[in-house]
Amino acid sequence: MLKSFGGGQVNYLEMPQEELNHKVHIIMGHEPTSNIPDYCNSWVSSGPVIAEKGITITPEYDDDGNIKLWVALYAGSLCKTNNPCLSAVVVLLLEEGFKLKYH
Repeated sequence: MLKSFGGGQVNYLEMPQEELNHKVHIIMGHEPTSNIPDYCNSWVSSGPVIAEKGITITPEYDDDGNIKLWVALYAGSLCKTNNPCLSAVVVLLLEEGFKLKYH
């Protein structure tokens, strides 16, 4: 069964992206610094995370064949947004956010 954001869990889409970037940085084993990559918006930053974790990203199309949303799947979690990097960040945090002392 797929989990999705909300429903008693933290809704990461309501958090500032700077906070999400910080959480991903820590989960990936990096020390907190003042220069944290923009995992939510940059393929250069999120691509290695997506590849290492095996996060699946797939477009969802509208009736005209245009990309409507980006769907990210990871270990039973699902997130749909108009930003593929953000979708990937959210599913990572849904599955691994428990590793953070405060999330």
